[in-house]
Amino acid sequence: MIKSTKNELYKIFHKKFIYAVLIISVVFTILFGVLDLLSGENDSYDYNINIAKHSMEILEENGLTNTEDYANDKSLIEMYTLLKDRNIDSKSPEAYYVQNTVFNYIYQYNLLSITNGKKELIDNAKIVMDSSIDKLNNFDWKELVYEQINEIKVQQCQDQKCEELKKEKIKTHEYRINHNIPFANNNASTYIEEYLFVYSEYLNVKDSNEELLKYNDLYEKKQIEKQVNEMQYMLDHELYTNDYSEQNAGYDMVSSFAVPNIMIAIVIIVLSATVVSEEFNKGTIKQLLVKPYSRTTIIISKMLAVLITSIFFTFAFNIISAVIQGIFDGNLITLFGKEVVYNFNTKSCIEISYIRESLIAFVYALPMTILLGIFVFALSTIATNAPFALGMGFGAYLSESIFPILIRKSSLISYAPTLNYNLSTYMFGQINSIKELYLSKAIAVDIVSFIVLFVLIIIVFNKKDIKNQ
Repeated sequence: MIKSTKNELYKIFHKKFIYAVLIISVVFTILFGVLDLLSGENDSYDYNINIAKHSMEILEENGLTNTEDYANDKSLIEMYTLLKDRNIDSKSPEAYYVQNTVFNYIYQYNLLSITNGKKELIDNAKIVMDSSIDKLNNFDWKELVYEQINEIKVQQCQDQKCEELKKEKIKTHEYRINHNIPFANNNASTYIEEYLFVYSEYLNVKDSNEELLKYNDLYEKKQIEKQVNEMQYMLDHELYTNDYSEQNAGYDMVSSFAVPNIMIAIVIIVLSATVVSEEFNKGTIKQLLVKPYSRTTIIISKMLAVLITSIFFTFAFNIISAVIQGIFDGNLITLFGKEVVYNFNTKSCIEISYIRESLIAFVYALPMTILLGIFVFALSTIATNAPFALGMGFGAYLSESIFPILIRKSSLISYAPTLNYNLSTYMFGQINSIKELYLSKAIAVDIVSFIVLFVLIIIVFNKKDIKNQ
């Protein structure tokens, strides 16, 4: 069996198709990296000014110069011009202040001006606007944070939820000061702001009885619970820093291992569809029977060779893609970093390396590689027709996105292997967004599907009339 499998692997790895797809995949990964870099260049102040000017021109052509949209475009131009003239970095606390505070005052002034507001209101709006702009001369972001803390402290709360949210707001503001994280357009600041939003949502659902919730509401609660616990852990362990980013090479690597992309599916399907059918079409299948191997050994060797190659390609492709993406994003070192993950099984957060998490995701997603491969391999063995097996293989792969819609009409569809063969959904005790899908069911469907297809392949191949091929 081992020698026969080695022979099959030798034949497979001498197929130019494997290397062609790998090269194409690398080229596309590099291309997307270049496009990301180019799209980043469009985030300049001049670019945004031109976009707003174009929008204003359209409004002027239609005589809509006294509308809120016109005031908004005019204010955007003035805001980006201010940022450009003062040479303010787009990710600096000054830029955040201008975009989130000064812009509102510019807009109020312009809106009153173009809608013929009262002169007194216009003059007051201009004073407020100019005053907010003057703060840029001696800008101190900590002063603004202290002002917000004082405003939060004097707020009057009517219920426990308000008190808890108030406490978290003060906590996050003090965290900013202690760790020198200003309000800015960077990842750390964004995540801290997002935490307050998520925590507010969490307060709405944390005391709800899960047994009485509809499944969609239960799933939503679980997602909020996961987010808030991970973010709280990050804050409590002081992991949010100015150079923190959740979207990095390590994160991308875990995601690609958890959900294999279309290029991997192409290799699995094409390889599985052609290994047996080529032997029949070329007549070389007869030569295999001359060798001292039983039919069962021959077909199992071919199947093993296909699965081993598919698994190897999946692993290699994801590693290469992660490295290339990391190089383009400038965060290759994060492949060796850690991520905070909430484990529903233990009701606690853990710090896990991206490499280890990727390996776990790889194992959880293995049933997809194996079942998709063996399904197409079975069709190729039965029909000895590569185009037919290819068509059915791609149909099965695409059905994963179609079947969830059809489950509403018939729960029997939930037993479809393509809805159950990727177990990465259930990593760390997570649940599926679809009520009819759960881990124990997925494992049972995967095992039964594999056994049925495996036995079918052996029976069909042993009964094939090969001599007359």
